[in-house]
Amino acid sequence: MRKLINKIKFINNRQKFLLLIGIISVYSLITIGGTYAYLYTTNTNNNTIAGNLGEAGIELTVERLIPEMDMYLVPMLDAALGNAIKGNGGVDNCIDANNNLSCEVYKIEVYNPSTTNVRLTGDITLVASGENNIYNNLKWELLDSPTDRKEVYTSNGMDTSILDENFYLESGDNKIYYIAVWLSETGVDQRNTDRGVYGGIIDFHTSKGEGVTASFGKFDEDYCTTNGITKLGDCILITEKYSETVDAAKVYISSKQADFTETAPIITYIEKKETNITGTNVTSTSNKVYAGTGYTFDTETGQYNLTNASLMTMLDAVSTSDTTYYVCNDQNNKYCTTMYVIYSATSSTSNGVTKYKATEVDKYTQNMKTQNISGKGLYMAEDDYGDSYYFRGKVDNNYVSFGGFIWRIVRINGDGSIRLIYSGTSTSDTGSATSIGTSAFNSDPYDMAMVGYKYGLSKTLQHTTATNLQYNNISANTVYYFGDDYT
Repeated sequence: MRKLINKIKFINNRQKFLLLIGIISVYSLITIGGTYAYLYTTNTNNNTIAGNLGEAGIELTVERLIPEMDMYLVPMLDAALGNAIKGNGGVDNCIDANNNLSCEVYKIEVYNPSTTNVRLTGDITLVASGENNIYNNLKWELLDSPTDRKEVYTSNGMDTSILDENFYLESGDNKIYYIAVWLSETGVDQRNTDRGVYGGIIDFHTSKGEGVTASFGKFDEDYCTTNGITKLGDCILITEKYSETVDAAKVYISSKQADFTETAPIITYIEKKETNITGTNVTSTSNKVYAGTGYTFDTETGQYNLTNASLMTMLDAVSTSDTTYYVCNDQNNKYCTTMYVIYSATSSTSNGVTKYKATEVDKYTQNMKTQNISGKGLYMAEDDYGDSYYFRGKVDNNYVSFGGFIWRIVRINGDGSIRLIYSGTSTSDTGSATSIGTSAFNSDPYDMAMVGYKYGLSKTLQHTTATNLQYNNISANTVYYFGDDYT
């Protein structure tokens, strides 16, 4: 089985709720306050971690702000964090006088795009992950800003600690946190207490304990093997909520009940307004734009519809203290998904072409609100062989790399076998890129027999045992059934 695991790599593409993943290795031997270590992290600034909470569609992103590139991380005294994040006494923020990285700063944003108000608690856990990796002195702390320590602060260790407790997040609201992470200097040799790969998990959950926990990068790859899991099916189960054992994962998954009356997310839109934007790129080379003295907003499509609209030049559509004009930057349509209120505009002519530019505007766009009522994730159902587990909803953690291609796990059957479906060559593939090839379902769009399962040679439906397979020369004497036998 280990040989199979080496060839089949389980990919967790959710990239949710995790932060602070790094591959840390001893690089060279130096002395810093009695500690001998150089630690290296491979978590790049491009790795923005994102995910959502199943119950209410809560979205979470985690972004590393400092440093901008991968650097070596060295232990630091806890008391030095305030100066380190400001860059005092060093080369830059979190970069000491010897050009060593002493800390990292992350931005965490939680957003509620759903129509449901929720009360949440967020936790952070720092852990060592992988064979021969040991950590005892990683710490994190909540900041006032990326460069400011709180006046009254609490430094948290590696055990699960609360980021924010029992807070209320209304529909359409977001909340932003900044945290610092560092390796605490102990004053003694730390080579046997802090080495290898470390990672972190963020978990946002309701009072019922419902939520989603995920991981990213090297930590995610090592999670199963660290917990003694060598079978792909078992690995899929425990990474649904990062349970410690397969039995615990099965208990959690079997406790979830799918509501089959709801099969897809509900998507609505809310208005988003940005005010007093200067130096815009709102330009037009046409003589006219649609402008109205009012508008309506469609929450189902996210479109603005101008009322009392007419074609005007951009200069004439500048709002005044007496009249406000709402502008769609299009001379052919009074409907748009981006709308402006223009407060000042200029024009210039070159080679006989006059170009208009708005120099100060209010900008109206939209935020998508998704209520994930399909309850995405793994669910349990019995089949002829025992308990099977299937993915439901808009899941994005069921990817497998095998044979040089990407596949998606559909189901774990009761006998332990796994059903896969081809999904392209990258987890970012969509549409036709996720299929091996295409072929016409029917050759005659005007023959209703072509859209049915059974048909005859004429353009009429035939209630016979003949199937379309016969006319493709698969077999002239065999009746084929798709699914169960029919009567």
